[in-house]
Amino acid sequence: MSLIKNFKSYAVLLLVFVHQIALAQTETAATLPASFVGTYNLTYSLSAAGGPFSSNQAVTLVVGSDNSLCVDGKTLTSPVLRNGNAHEAIWKDATASVEYALSSLVSGFNEVNVGGLGGSPFYGQLRGSKSSDATSCSSTTPAPLVTASMMEIFELAESKLADFFPAGAVTLFLDSYVYRFYEATGVYLAFADGNVFLLGGGFGEAVVSAGSISSVLTALEVYEVGGGSTASTDLWNLSISGTLTTFGNTINFSGISLANIPAPDLDNTSEINEEINSTLAGVATGISSIAITVVNNSSTQRTFDVAFSATANGIAISYSLRYDYTK
Repeated sequence: MSLIKNFKSYAVLLLVFVHQIALAQTETAATLPASFVGTYNLTYSLSAAGGPFSSNQAVTLVVGSDNSLCVDGKTLTSPVLRNGNAHEAIWKDATASVEYALSSLVSGFNEVNVGGLGGSPFYGQLRGSKSSDATSCSSTTPAPLVTASMMEIFELAESKLADFFPAGAVTLFLDSYVYRFYEATGVYLAFADGNVFLLGGGFGEAVVSAGSISSVLTALEVYEVGGGSTASTDLWNLSISGTLTTFGNTINFSGISLANIPAPDLDNTSEINEEINSTLAGVATGISSIAITVVNNSSTQRTFDVAFSATANGIAISYSLRYDYTK
């Protein structure tokens, strides 16, 4: 009797276990709201090795009106809802043994979770936003690369200069730009072509170049909240003014002011040239025929005049500028 009783108990447990497995595999077809259709520029946050992307990799997704999902040019179809969860639409890539779970179909786009088939293991998460209503999978282009230096600048700016860059913004993409928009302050912090740009809020309505990524990163690393720094004697305030001439017309130029940045060694022509190219990135291209005149080179002021030729929007321009670094 004892043996029969134990066998019956085991059989009951086995049936319960099989029933639970069946429930775990319940899937129904998913239909996405029309508002989800379009192109998304997202960034991958790595949680475990083995997934399809590297940490901080930019990934383009396209949700089609036919409920398809295009992942960097590869189209997946027939999304499902699993276990009655109405929030997540799941696409399976059987070839790569990966699935993509987009949420939330109920409350609006939030994220795409990336995992193995069946949801395990969990590899990571794609975060960002919808960038357009375009649905052409073949025309998608890779978003710009997000580098470790960019992420470090975002983190330092948000921790040390929260009045301008409050925490919580997500990394987004537009053409060649990697950026974050800080809605509370109206400020954009962006990267393109190895340089840092600012726009909006206290920085004004025109794009301002803050310098090269390396120089901005250096300045943020030594900056201390409250106005000090671990190397305050190496940080300066810069103003750039002067004139530019094109088609025989000369106009005043006074569009760049930067605070707490390193100053070039005025005895080193290479450093000066590098500084000119970095501070004017996005303003002028094809800089050539640079002529430099040092005006002041003291412990509290470094000033030099520079004349050069360049182009802006395809128009040849002659610049005559003064770089004035003060403490």
